[in-house]
Amino acid sequence: MTALELMRFALYADLGILFGAPATAALIGDHATLNGARRLFLVGTFAALLFTVIATLILVAAMTATRIREIDWPITRALLFGTALGWSLLIRLGAVAAAVLVSALSRPHPRWLALLCGIAIATLAWSGHAAASEGTIGFFRLANDVVHMLVAALWIGALVLFLSMLTDRRMEPVSVGLVLARFSSVGSVIIAILMVTGAFNVLFLSSSPEHWAANLSQLVVYPYGRLLLLKLGLFVTMLVFAATNRFWLVPWLVQTLERDKAGRAAGWLMASIATELAVGMTILWIVARLGTLDPGFS
Repeated sequence: MTALELMRFALYADLGILFGAPATAALIGDHATLNGARRLFLVGTFAALLFTVIATLILVAAMTATRIREIDWPITRALLFGTALGWSLLIRLGAVAAAVLVSALSRPHPRWLALLCGIAIATLAWSGHAAASEGTIGFFRLANDVVHMLVAALWIGALVLFLSMLTDRRMEPVSVGLVLARFSSVGSVIIAILMVTGAFNVLFLSSSPEHWAANLSQLVVYPYGRLLLLKLGLFVTMLVFAATNRFWLVPWLVQTLERDKAGRAAGWLMASIATELAVGMTILWIVARLGTLDPGFS
């Protein structure tokens, strides 16, 4: 993994949690689930700011074919203020810096934190293949990628939030199960949006519709295609865990009246969510890698 890929992964994971966890709390109408997380949000947003600065320097150095300590600053200014990629980097820096300030408040509002980190995530679309197209297709490709990344971040952040709730001894396992049951309909919408936007992302890799069938048949030929197929396989794995949680483990937890049995059900649910989150993080690593590879399609 290169330094740029590492920073891309760190940004995807960090911003995904910072956006997804408070956004999930807002969706379920339970801001109390974030009580005591102020320091974690402050550390997370500060880390995101650091990752953004480092990633920007690495990207500029790569684009100007220089080392970081030898960066030509006049060229850097032209890149930052004269290109769409540059403006996306500046907007990301501003959004993350504002998120640091919001996290420093005594009681940071989750909606403001989710909004700012959501803006930062959206700017990542300009650092990938979605920014390669122009005109109407380019607009829809970027919009589709932004929606895809935000919804994926919501899923990752929700898993982190639910896992933290299950490990919190102050919360009753059954009450956590009820929260997860309320979120199940949102989870179904997340999966549907990811499937649709993901399909369009694959189709947009082709330069024109007549190349779609030929390019899809060549997925296994190129490293990009093989990684993409691995990502799809891991996505299906996450779907299996999500279905297991929704249709078996959560109902088991909610319907359990005895405390010891509820603890057992919560343990199984915790293990399932932790594994699902690990698979999700692996997908984020693949996405960070895919953004630096040439698809190799027509």
